Amino acid sequence: MTVPRRSFQLVLPAVVVVAVAVTSCEGPPYAWNPRVVQEAPDGDAWLWECTAMGCSLTQTAEISGLPDCPVGGNVEPGYSWGRFFYIDLFCTLPAGPVSAYSNFGWSRVAVCERDADCPQLFHRGDFYDCVNSICQNINTDEFPRGPITKSVAFELCFSALPREETVHGGAMIEEPDPGYSQVVEAVQVACGYDTGLYEPCEGELPEWCLQP
Repeated sequence: MTVPRRSFQLVLPAVVVVAVAVTSCEGPPYAWNPRVVQEAPDGDAWLWECTAMGCSLTQTAEISGLPDCPVGGNVEPGYSWGRFFYIDLFCTLPAGPVSAYSNFGWSRVAVCERDADCPQLFHRGDFYDCVNSICQNINTDEFPRGPITKSVAFELCFSALPREETVHGGAMIEEPDPGYSQVVEAVQVACGYDTGLYEPCEGELPEWCLQP
């Protein structure tokens, strides 16, 4: 599944993540970035570090709920941005036309208690405030805070569950994790079984999903 205007950045060791047009990280804009980014649902922390060459995520504890990558592939962390800021897991592949892939069940939105907890992507012009304990894009013209789409519903409901409960799922998985099936059913009921990912949901998400 893909999400409109959601861009991904894979974070590999010793690789520059994002280039930005500044020469120092001693003052603005880097002073506006937190040192730690926390993911839903339990606030697991990732180090968020910026230099003059870019920003990167570093895990602070063992990752639970790792996906099963193909032979020769590895699990790597990354991040993505759109209406929310997301912490993702990717399977990297040693060869082939696709170098890495992810899915909804491997991603979690960043959570917060105040605006200063949210990362700021100056190179993209994407800035985040803390709204309802979720880091949400301040560009409400492009990312309105009104009715959610089906894709956003998936993100909010997956983020309400631990990653290990949703990591095995998708069209190629015969027996998905119970949490994965729980999310799919909840979103289909709220948003319709035949609607597209980018169409607004007419129903309401269950209370156990994150609420934007």
